Amino acid sequence: MAPPFPAARILACCIAFPAGEPPARAQEAPPVADARPNILLVTLDTTRADAIAPWGPGGVAPAFDALAAESLVALRAYAPAPLTFPSHASMLTGLYPFAHGVRDNDLYRLDASARTTARLLRDAGWRTEAVVAATVLRASTGLANGFDTYIDVKYRHARNTILNARRPADDVSSLVLERIALDDPRPWFIWAHYFDPHQPYVAPDSPPRTAPLQEQYDAQVRFLDREFARVLAGLRESGALARTWILVCGDHGEGLRIQQEFTHSYLCEEGTLRIPLFVRRPDGLLRGRLETLATAADVHPTVLSIAGIPLPDAIHGRDLLATFEAEGRGGAAAEALAERSLWFETWAGWHVYGWVRLEGVIAGRFKYVTNLRDELFDVSDPRDPGLEKHNLAAERPEVVRALKQRLAALQAEPVARLDSAAPNLPQEEVSRLMELGYIARSIGGDDTSTNGTLDPREHYQSAVDVEWALAEAAEGRFDGAVKVIDAVVRKYPGNAIFRELLGKILLQAERKAAAVEAFRSALELDPDLVASNFYLGALMRQAGQADEARRFLTRTVELSPVHLEGWLQLRAVHDRAREYDRVLHDTLVIIRLAGSMGEEDGDAIARESLETWLPNVLRRLANDPRLPELVERAMQELAEPASPAQERAREILAAARVAR
Repeated sequence: MAPPFPAARILACCIAFPAGEPPARAQEAPPVADARPNILLVTLDTTRADAIAPWGPGGVAPAFDALAAESLVALRAYAPAPLTFPSHASMLTGLYPFAHGVRDNDLYRLDASARTTARLLRDAGWRTEAVVAATVLRASTGLANGFDTYIDVKYRHARNTILNARRPADDVSSLVLERIALDDPRPWFIWAHYFDPHQPYVAPDSPPRTAPLQEQYDAQVRFLDREFARVLAGLRESGALARTWILVCGDHGEGLRIQQEFTHSYLCEEGTLRIPLFVRRPDGLLRGRLETLATAADVHPTVLSIAGIPLPDAIHGRDLLATFEAEGRGGAAAEALAERSLWFETWAGWHVYGWVRLEGVIAGRFKYVTNLRDELFDVSDPRDPGLEKHNLAAERPEVVRALKQRLAALQAEPVARLDSAAPNLPQEEVSRLMELGYIARSIGGDDTSTNGTLDPREHYQSAVDVEWALAEAAEGRFDGAVKVIDAVVRKYPGNAIFRELLGKILLQAERKAAAVEAFRSALELDPDLVASNFYLGALMRQAGQADEARRFLTRTVELSPVHLEGWLQLRAVHDRAREYDRVLHDTLVIIRLAGSMGEEDGDAIARESLETWLPNVLRRLANDPRLPELVERAMQELAEPASPAQERAREILAAARVAR
């Protein structure tokens, strides 16, 4: 293991001048560069293994093709989940999701006690930097643990919620090159996350949406590859490539309807679980192909091995370099490697639709999936290589039994266990999840004693139909959209979310009476649906039914305190009823929310509230004996941290207090 501190730092502690007259001028020696290697971890979001050679024919991503040709390549590498956050948590902890505790995007926070790759490297003297490209990996997820610098992407604020945002590959590469160029004698560990192959497909030169799906996808990969090539060129030109290890790992693939799934998340198909995974030594001469099964969880121990840092905990991941060496030796060690089993899972369908949680194991050529009925696939079957069309569970019960035992054995392994439940998510994130329709039990933890009752494979088409209908509605083609969603509602009469979606599309189509009926039926099934409460409140206000409007809009802002549109509508109800104390409170909330949006729309709303609503309501309350108390309470509501709009509101309130 390399020493934990640069040799120059140790020598500096031992220098002493001889007794007598001091030297005229002691010149400082320039800092001595640490001889330990740099490590660049490149994670590719939504990148199918076959987008890069040797997994595919090559040509779509020539920079990655060439890099892989100079690398140790894991030919059969799998993601532990077809989801971004759980898969990256596995890369940076070496643990499967059931051990690190992150089972889905957004709903969890990686345990702060996790001994992540970055934490261990930083403690050993590496400079640790991260540039991530999407809000799904924002710092608040816990993945920033151990990074000196974590350049993430914040949510965009909209009127009623917060929205995901992304950073394109050209910006990621520019930021990575800046971090590489820092004048620092320490070795660095830089994690670069690229998001571009993820839908929506927005890369420059993307073909039209009517183009074949594969063609659209390949355009995103080409853009990513072109921009990553700039990082490689920068490393070569600076000479840093000669002391930099590069690890490339996909977080999951993309379905592209080659099997069943269009995108990813809900099924555990080969196309969404197979990932590119390879490691390049600084001299580019460690080349070979690993036949052993590999997983994204192998990134963590491989990086630590490169750095000469021993593993502090038992984990699921394995060092790819040691694995390659053992394969080369052959004998008992290689035979043991061939017996390796890999875990995979997805809980996304359970969280969103109440489908069965899919979990499974891959061993040799077989893949076992726990569903309502056991599923067993031979992924090397020449009849459908990698397409999983033939369930062999009934034909090979002995294999099913063996893989069930392996599944249980993986869960029982004595590895580190983390608690990544997030019972106290920020209110704006809770509101966003509710707006998206996540079931209540998914916020703040999971009751794993129950499971879904619907087979994701059988019901996946309904999710596709919903996406299609939403896309049609966005283009103004409402008749077909309503027809499809109405059929989904009839198929799943107990699903409140589908009824709410029907209401939204009917409202877009100006079929208000039918929309009211759809929203009411949704609330009968789930009274806590934010959008249904809001739209019913707004529609009741338009119809002059003030009491109903008040009831639904009050419930909206109770469920989602950051729902700006809800506050705007509720303020209008209170103003019509001449309840000016409530109007004052609503106006202050609106100023706070709109002022934090950082958008032109938010600025306009805040300005109108400051220039019109706030002065007017203070005049109407001028003779109200409660005004001093109301102003004092309002000043407290606008306490730090304050936006410029909040500061202006405080000035207006202070003037009203003086005038009183």
